[in-house]
Amino acid sequence: CPIRRNQLVLATLSSDKPHPAVLSIRDATLQAGLWDVYIDDGPSVGAGGSAMVSPGGCLLGRDGWRPVPDAGPMAKTNGNSLRAHVQVLGCDVWRVALEEAMSSLECPSFSHTVVDCRDSIVDASTLVKTTLKDPRDGKPLLVFVVPRDDAAPSGLVGFCRAARNETNLEILCLRLQSVPAPSASKAIAELISGPALPADKELALSSFQGQPPVWTVPRLLPLRKPDLAAPNRAQNGERHHFRLQVDRPGQLSSLRWHPVDPTLEGLEEDEVRIAVKAVSLHFKDVMLAMNMLDGFRPILGMECAGTITAVGDSVAEFGVGDLVMALVMSTTSGEPRTALLGTTCVAKARQAIKVPPRLGIPLAAVSGYLGVTATAWYALVRVAKVQRGETVLIHSTCGGVGQSALRICNHLGARVIGSAGNDDKRQMLKQELRVECVLDSHDPSTFVSSVMAFTRGEGVDVCLNSLAGEGQAQSLLCMAPSGRFVELGKHDILSNNRISLGPLKENVSFLSVHLD
Repeated sequence: CPIRRNQLVLATLSSDKPHPAVLSIRDATLQAGLWDVYIDDGPSVGAGGSAMVSPGGCLLGRDGWRPVPDAGPMAKTNGNSLRAHVQVLGCDVWRVALEEAMSSLECPSFSHTVVDCRDSIVDASTLVKTTLKDPRDGKPLLVFVVPRDDAAPSGLVGFCRAARNETNLEILCLRLQSVPAPSASKAIAELISGPALPADKELALSSFQGQPPVWTVPRLLPLRKPDLAAPNRAQNGERHHFRLQVDRPGQLSSLRWHPVDPTLEGLEEDEVRIAVKAVSLHFKDVMLAMNMLDGFRPILGMECAGTITAVGDSVAEFGVGDLVMALVMSTTSGEPRTALLGTTCVAKARQAIKVPPRLGIPLAAVSGYLGVTATAWYALVRVAKVQRGETVLIHSTCGGVGQSALRICNHLGARVIGSAGNDDKRQMLKQELRVECVLDSHDPSTFVSSVMAFTRGEGVDVCLNSLAGEGQAQSLLCMAPSGRFVELGKHDILSNNRISLGPLKENVSFLSVHLD
């Protein structure tokens, strides 16, 4: 082999076979195509190794050496001189298999790709840092392979997420599940050689019942505690009950189903116990689980539908077996037994009403009806006291509260100005719900001009607001003298944000409504 002085040598010797005659480089992003000599201790030099060597260099293996011509076997066939550089870090099995799989591909997504099969966070961190420090343009595609069969979470997956969020590098994390190296290598080569990278940057390669392996998105994890697939009956014949709780507020991964013993929770004289059949998920539930609301306990679930299983001594309006819907308020002193995200819960009798038998709609729909309807009715009728002929601005009209508010305003004989965030929703408001004036809720700068044009300069009598920031400020400027501005949004109030009081000078009332 014609190795000469001052040549740049890339050696891939195994860790247990050091060789003093070559330069061993570890844990670095190695620029492909710039090496004079590529040394491989495998039984034969993989075809992909030629991508690591500059034109005129040579490949050295156990079976001898061979020169690399000016146009390597991986050069593109369309006349473009850009070569496909694929570098594999890891054991010989993966390196050889990936080089062979890549040797027949002509048009990869990236001209330089590094496939790291070492399954090490330390090595991965070094690779990312070195890549970021490289002053050259055209950063490589980093592909981290997690060759594991078990379903346990991998720290390397979390590292890839953090690195992808904190840098501008293209990073793929590929998890292999019981797929041999040759088949996996072929699938990886086809994935990274496509015209574009997949939208999901975390993929799992699985093979089912002898079928060819396919890429899937690993979004589902097995539920371990409790085992809900087990029989739902205890040894004494009673039902098992569970409740969803967040063990560490702020971390959604800490959501767990905890067993519940209703006999230990008690029942006050004005309370009812409900066997929960359906629960509606509110945005406030997400905020509580994420620990975004200071002073509130993470009691999850505020609205449900179910069957009463027990009543307090002073409860006369309900009986065991009644089908009800309930709205339980989340407060700073909430109790876990009032959490509705579970199979059983406790509620005050005044917080529940019977489901009218004539409705004939699924319980899943019933479970989300009470909160939005009660909020809209209380805000418009009890607080704002909307009268026939008045003009009401309803923001987010296509939402649950918005649609309920629209029906109530139509019932009261009030004119409605609606708002929505996209064209499809705005068209639905105009064509299906017959709203004459519709605003773009994402463009507050048009609120005042549109409202004043529709009301001939008078403004709106009532505003049902759920927008924050500039949307709230511009909506205040749309108010008519002696108008009532009803705030439903939580962000500005719970964040203790300030508002400009100038729009209130015309006897405008600022009112806050929060039933949940």
